[in-house]
Amino acid sequence: MLETDLGHYEEALHWARRAFRLEPNWGNSYYHVSGPLLFLGDDATTERWLTEGEQHFPGTMRIQIMLAYLD
Repeated sequence: MLETDLGHYEEALHWARRAFRLEPNWGNSYYHVSGPLLFLGDDATTERWLTEGEQHFPGTMRIQIMLAYLD
């Protein structure tokens, strides 16, 4: 998240994807990947990613919040 806060979105995405591979069974992992995707401006990919996360983890509030940003 620090890289996202600093505006280093490509690097943030790299680390978030790497972390996702280590812990794919946690809803917040989808959230951490979606942040950099959102800031990179790829709304279609971000929406697909979050929709997949929502299907696996419907109760994860952070996924819901990120989906609201897309609306």
